[in-house]
Amino acid sequence: MKGLKLLGISLLIIALVSVGCGSGKKRKSHKKQKSKGKKEIVQQPHNDTATHTTSVDKPLKKVTKPNPQIEKVINTAQSYIGVPYRFGGTTRNGLDCSGLVMLSYQAINIKLPRNSKEMSEVGKPVKESELLPGDLVFFSKSYSTVISHTGLIVEASPQSAKFIHSSTSKGVRIDDLNSSYWHPLFKSARRIVY
Repeated sequence: MKGLKLLGISLLIIALVSVGCGSGKKRKSHKKQKSKGKKEIVQQPHNDTATHTTSVDKPLKKVTKPNPQIEKVINTAQSYIGVPYRFGGTTRNGLDCSGLVMLSYQAINIKLPRNSKEMSEVGKPVKESELLPGDLVFFSKSYSTVISHTGLIVEASPQSAKFIHSSTSKGVRIDDLNSSYWHPLFKSARRIVY
């Protein structure tokens, strides 16, 4: 009986040692799987963080760099702020809307037509949501579809746009395209430099 007990105990010890070794091996491979799992888990949030960082923490890359030519056009236009409106005017003594735009683009040796209707047919059409500085904007009176006024975008974002123009009542000034006065009169936009 003692022999059987000893044999049983010996077998039990061998079994435990085998299981212990086996479980040690299993633990090892389990660790490998866990570390692989951890690697993936660690990598996944890292990727999410990278995406998050690109879209939130770092400033988004601007669609276009400021074009030196367009900056010159805008600076030229802004140099006329305060000049009074004069129908047919093309000097600092007085400007009309198309005269202002024409002179601004002459600063970079681009010759535009003299009136806003003809200007509205030059360049390439641009959607209102895609306006950029330097784009021309065109307006008509509320009762007409004929282009009768033009301006030059000086600031633009998907939400808003500001344009410089020669107003008949206040001369050369900057206004908001989305204002309750100008937005209903807005008809189209064109890009001259692209």
